[in-house]
Amino acid sequence: MTAAEYWAERGSKKYQADSERVLRSLAHSYQQATIRLTSSTEKIIKSFARSYGLTIDQAVHELRNPVSQAEYERLAMELAGYAGENAALKQMYMKAATRPYAERLSWFDAWNMNVDAAATRVASDTQAALTERLSGLYTESYLREMFSIQQTSGTLFPVQAPGQWLIDQAMRDPWSGRSFSETIWRNKDRLVAALDDILIKGVEQGWGTVRMADELAARMQVSYRDAERLIRTETTHIAVQAQMQAYRDANIEAYMYIAVEDDRTCETCGPLHGETFLVLGAVIGVNCPPMHPRCRCSTIAGLEENAQSGRSHGPEPMEEPEGNPLTEKAYKDWQAAQALQCELIKEREARINRLREHPELALPNAASATIADAKLEKYIFNPERKDGWAKGVAFASVLGYDINNWRELRDVIIASAALFPAEKRGEDEYGEKYEQAMIIQGANKAYGHVITGWKRLMELTWLATLYIKG
Repeated sequence: MTAAEYWAERGSKKYQADSERVLRSLAHSYQQATIRLTSSTEKIIKSFARSYGLTIDQAVHELRNPVSQAEYERLAMELAGYAGENAALKQMYMKAATRPYAERLSWFDAWNMNVDAAATRVASDTQAALTERLSGLYTESYLREMFSIQQTSGTLFPVQAPGQWLIDQAMRDPWSGRSFSETIWRNKDRLVAALDDILIKGVEQGWGTVRMADELAARMQVSYRDAERLIRTETTHIAVQAQMQAYRDANIEAYMYIAVEDDRTCETCGPLHGETFLVLGAVIGVNCPPMHPRCRCSTIAGLEENAQSGRSHGPEPMEEPEGNPLTEKAYKDWQAAQALQCELIKEREARINRLREHPELALPNAASATIADAKLEKYIFNPERKDGWAKGVAFASVLGYDINNWRELRDVIIASAALFPAEKRGEDEYGEKYEQAMIIQGANKAYGHVITGWKRLMELTWLATLYIKG
């Protein structure tokens, strides 16, 4: 198991484990809704029986009669308290509070209103919990994949968290035929219909309140399992879509399929483990997770460093590889480095804007400034020049410039000379001295703080020194 595979499998398990917190909260919501539903069912049937002097068995056959004024007021008050800040339930209460509606409300309608309220509550809670979870998950999966790409390839370039529009687009994607939000409300309508069927069946067969409560609770449990399946499947979908976006943003052309290999690995996902596919050819359910409901699979970038000859499709121990560069500590360090990159980008723009506002701070003759090739080739990047070589090592480490691409560094410095303010540092017999603090993007796409020293004599300006700050 490579470090990247370990990281991917570990991430997949972490995302699913994080979903457990959502499921625990949702289970509580379903439990409360079930308690309320079974309790209100018993209250409605018993209240109806008392109003008409009927036994419970007789009452269930007469539920089409209008509710009493007292029962209507009790129901409206109960619904108002249950609605809280839920917009859908508030709308339901406002409808129930209108006089024309109240006058034609039957006991069955009252029971149906309670059913709809319970189903709406759990649907709203499911949507809210899943939306919050998936939004955070997309960002986390994207950043962790960018970290894996950079650590594996030995690069560092600025990465920004994905925009909310990108996250919303992924969450609205009807990849399974409908978006997760549409699925939630479709399941809600199915739940209401199923619960109504239970009442009708109970009426027809003369069930008592205990039997009715048991049947309602069992159907609510089915609905919870539907929600659980949706949450686990959408967790994989959003995590993998964030990875795909990271591959596109990092110009990664291929990805490797990673199955969680344990005693639950299925016959669909197992054979795909370690296979490589083009990012442009990724198709969910064909070569890209999720392959099926509750799929736990993931992907890694199809970098040469991630390739492993003689791969085995059998289960491997989930152990951290020796010298693993993809650790939580490394991820925290990478996040700190990314924060510094963002600060450098902001500082770069601030310095460029300062020169625009104060053109008198420009380096004299910046448009015609020169750099002697020997300054870079024979001094900065020459290991025999110890004083210059140390600077060259810093340039290679921070910005990716070395003896093989020093001309690119020269061109970037010359182009940047006209962008940043310069400060006069005195003069000698050779001319005036100027210092310029630049922030440039290197060959490795990372930003670095470069200090340049210039000499100016009449119409001539040339580079005297340069080094990486910090």
